[in-house]
Amino acid sequence: DLSHGLDSLTLAGLDSADQVLLICDMMVPTIHNTKLIVDTFRELDSGRSKLKLIVNRYYEGSQISLQQISDHTQLPVYWVIPYDSAVAISAVNSGKSFADVDGSSEAAKSLAALARELAGVEGEVRSKRKFSLFGRR
Repeated sequence: DLSHGLDSLTLAGLDSADQVLLICDMMVPTIHNTKLIVDTFRELDSGRSKLKLIVNRYYEGSQISLQQISDHTQLPVYWVIPYDSAVAISAVNSGKSFADVDGSSEAAKSLAALARELAGVEGEVRSKRKFSLFGRR
């Protein structure tokens, strides 16, 4: 997780990374800023191929399509995280993960699948069973 600006330290870190996940929502200013970052990578010849575009807070009724985002940023959409304001607000307010708040939500499932994809792990990861003095819970 980096700041919104690109200073020399940030660029050095990005240059040494194997993959760079660009998180973008479906709002015009964010899409524009994402394109500026992609352009910066191109200008610096910092390996545009390692950039992966993730669209956060995706909802189908948006005036902007995934194809338009891809066309504007000149990157294919690598992953989509569905918009679920109730789970997101609850997670932020409680300091818990999406999975802890509602593991069955589409957003939680998408984030878990993204983590498995990036880690190279196949299939569902089962949650750990909890044990107490009196047996399983």
